[in-house]
Amino acid sequence: MVQPPLIEPGFPEFAQRVGIKFQASVPLAPIATHVEQRAPNEDQWRALHSRFPGIRLVPFFVDLSAADLQELERRAIRSDKSPGFASWRAIVVPRGINPAEVVRAVASWPELEVAYLECCGIPPSVNPSDDPRSSTQGYLEPAPTGIDAHFAWQESDGSGIGLVDLEQAWTLDHEDLPSPIPWIGAGSLLQNDEWIAHGTAVLGIIAGVDNDKGVVGIAPRSSVRVTSQWFDQSNPPFVSTANALAAAVPKMMAGDVLLIESSSIVPDPKFGLLPAEVDPVVFDLIKVATASGITVVEPAGNNVAGSNLDAYRDSNGKFVFNRATPDFRDSGAIIVGAAGPSVPHQRLPFSNYGSRIDCFAWGWAISTCGGFPRTGSSSPQTAYMTDFAGTSGASAIVAGAAVLLQSWAAKRGGTLSTMRLREVMSDPALNTHSVVPSNDRIGVMPDLKAIIHHLKAPIRRPGDAIVGILLGGVAQGGPGWFWIPGGGITPVPPRGENIGIGLFSPEKQDLLLGLAIHDMAGLASDPRARQQIEQSGAELMRGAIKRITEKIPG
Repeated sequence: MVQPPLIEPGFPEFAQRVGIKFQASVPLAPIATHVEQRAPNEDQWRALHSRFPGIRLVPFFVDLSAADLQELERRAIRSDKSPGFASWRAIVVPRGINPAEVVRAVASWPELEVAYLECCGIPPSVNPSDDPRSSTQGYLEPAPTGIDAHFAWQESDGSGIGLVDLEQAWTLDHEDLPSPIPWIGAGSLLQNDEWIAHGTAVLGIIAGVDNDKGVVGIAPRSSVRVTSQWFDQSNPPFVSTANALAAAVPKMMAGDVLLIESSSIVPDPKFGLLPAEVDPVVFDLIKVATASGITVVEPAGNNVAGSNLDAYRDSNGKFVFNRATPDFRDSGAIIVGAAGPSVPHQRLPFSNYGSRIDCFAWGWAISTCGGFPRTGSSSPQTAYMTDFAGTSGASAIVAGAAVLLQSWAAKRGGTLSTMRLREVMSDPALNTHSVVPSNDRIGVMPDLKAIIHHLKAPIRRPGDAIVGILLGGVAQGGPGWFWIPGGGITPVPPRGENIGIGLFSPEKQDLLLGLAIHDMAGLASDPRARQQIEQSGAELMRGAIKRITEKIPG
């Protein structure tokens, strides 16, 4: 079994960074990549430097051009508000200094909006007949055993869709991987050799070449790129999921899939490894990506006994992963848990769980590339394993399924919106359940055959388009008709008294109108137009929900 070590936060062998975001009103000097920055308050900085010798104030995003930063800000306009990426800086903390103490020291600065310890980015531990190891890839088989890639290959193979794998290392010249595999970043690619087997395994699951060697990937004809969390800003290099995201997102298109093969370590010993988006800047970047039409997939995280994400509180005491609370924050990403390969699938003990998790897949006994030198192969280029594991393995399977579905849509002239893709991949009515869903709490495993048949239907559910058309009038308290499931069409007089509908508040009007717009998208025959209509409805609903929750006391 390949499973990453469960590392307690401490003093790692690489430099760490404290991310700080200044208030928008604070004047900052222009960013110059790789150049040490000037602090707005020089006296504060000198006092901090005196207490922690060797710290440096640097740009938060490394090797990111001004044009890339502008593109991130442009894409952020599609979110609720601009995250203000230009206001971020980082304090590089050398080895031997506890970075948590630096966070505590700067948290009192009045000009700061956010101060936090950047997480270490540690990863959580066609025709297949001529691929000699394909018979060991049970996760490709029809549901309920696997995701039914065999059926999906009749419809798509990953072509037309880009995949970016974000982690720390790979054997990019492996015999069973596409060549070349470009990387996103400036200068030479930096890798953490400890994780080469991990990255190679992930790429094999998704993009293993359909040849006469080894395994076959879920989406063997996708366009694969990688981006590394290791950066040469300091010696030794620092590790940053956020920096890798900021480099990748501006170079991706709507329909592409971004796999974050990393979890984040939090100081609370009850939780340990959590989804990468627990970092505030990572959350903002993921939200920018999903608003741009990029599908983001991330592991739920591995812990010794699994952690309940619903119970996690962030530094502000908010239940950010609990869908049942007003604290819940949705980045738009697909978060993945891990289950065993046997049917019925049961959550593996190490997998995190909770209401935020959308999907699960195999997290054990995964056959793929990599494993050198543990597997006894003579070279990294010819190494294979049958025991890759963890929520990272499950996430790679789900990401591969997402690529196939987007490839299917691309062949029909468009792509699926990020919301629509997550909706169908996590729909309990379409996909494979775990043995006891209420206890496992890791969502469902995608069933590509059922999803594709569902997407081929002209209207997603009976009456959807009718509901959308009628809600437009009813939401504003006007006369019209209302469709009641099982009850047919019901007339609605002004203000809707006969079915108990009063005049809605502006927020609730927007919520219903957003639902109407989203549902009416099913009437559009053009996939691109359908996607734009769905996104418009989703944006209207998000804004309404935000305004409603802001009015809830406490």
